[in-house]
Amino acid sequence: MEHVDVLVVGAGSAGLAISHELTRWGIEHIVLERGRVGQAWRDRWDSFCLVTPNWTVRLPGEPYTGDDPDGYLPRDRIVAHLEGYATRSEAPVRERVEVHTIERGPDGRFVARTSAGDLGSDRVVLATGAFQRPHRPASAGSLPARLPHPDPGGHRTPSQLPPGALLIIGGALLLTGDPRALRGSGSARALAYALLTGGTIAMYTLWDKQAVSTYAIPPLLYDWARNLGLAIVVAPSALRRRADVVEHWHIHRREVIGVGVLSPLAYILVLTALSASPGSYVAPLRESGILIGTLMGTRLLAEGKGNRPGIPARDGAVSGASRSSARSRGEKLSVPCTRSKR
Repeated sequence: MEHVDVLVVGAGSAGLAISHELTRWGIEHIVLERGRVGQAWRDRWDSFCLVTPNWTVRLPGEPYTGDDPDGYLPRDRIVAHLEGYATRSEAPVRERVEVHTIERGPDGRFVARTSAGDLGSDRVVLATGAFQRPHRPASAGSLPARLPHPDPGGHRTPSQLPPGALLIIGGALLLTGDPRALRGSGSARALAYALLTGGTIAMYTLWDKQAVSTYAIPPLLYDWARNLGLAIVVAPSALRRRADVVEHWHIHRREVIGVGVLSPLAYILVLTALSASPGSYVAPLRESGILIGTLMGTRLLAEGKGNRPGIPARDGAVSGASRSSARSRGEKLSVPCTRSKR
């Protein structure tokens, strides 16, 4: 039986990084991979890309050297990057060798039962990652058989899905960290407000649909009545702060007029769409205005994309402000791509 000092299971970014350091220290080791280098990335859907910028893709001894540090690597370029790193670091990877079990032998050493035979080692490093098996709640078993319900592991292209509306179960909370970490951190209150906001938006969207579709209220009349109600509500406060209102009018007159024209126009367009189309189609598109506003802020208002807030996670998160300040001082930030927010 073959024996090595260290057995590394998994040839992803973590396994290759460990191999690089073991090689640097002259420690004998082997990396076993059930598929090919970066197999977990190969299994992602065709349009997959990182949600962290390229400048954070830094493996030991090899920082990002591409020409698009603020871009986002797509799936195939991630795989090519890992393959190149494995070649350059001369990682002793054995592909298509699946590890079935790892046991302790009579002498206290480890014995790996693999598809290529047994392999002994003094130490074992499991670098298999934590995102290879999608979590399917028990309630998924109660869904009708006629209703397709794939998970990310079995989805490659949109053409695999039947026509019609798509419900996505999951979200940023699941993708960016452990929900249990919210307890005692003060974030639970913010999450509660966010959920309350989402619920409120959903309720008034349903009411808008009911008003213009079921009751056949013309969108223009409906919007006029809404604006009249808003004017009645805010008038007492505006009258009490008349001086401030006049001052802001003189300073921001053009912006106020722009919002006064564009906001009702957008709302009338949404109401018109709701009167002719299912609410399940219009509501998601309605909220896409947040994304469009973000793009307009970065492009038209020149707000920049270097000050984007970081994505909270249990490891490897760096805020945009920290990144910008570090760059201005010429410092290097090392955020290994061993666990991306996938």
